[in-house]
Amino acid sequence: MENNKSWKERELDYFSFMYGDLAEDWKDETDDRRLFSNTYFMIMEAIKSLDDNPVPYVRVAMDRTLEADESMLKRIKRFFAA
Repeated sequence: MENNKSWKERELDYFSFMYGDLAEDWKDETDDRRLFSNTYFMIMEAIKSLDDNPVPYVRVAMDRTLEADESMLKRIKRFFAA
């Protein structure tokens, strides 16, 4: 089976699947869950603003940034959703 999705579509699908529901549920909280939601929505907007398949330099920069942001999302999710 072939995956014909662009880098942008794959990233949006991944973050939406992994964190989208919690981000919606937690967007009105007043603790670190709000940070989770705000970070998630900023990630999604940043990805949406890029070309479907950005140049490698931009992809590497985004991958590194997304990796750091996702690490924070995972820690908050683990703490509150455990």
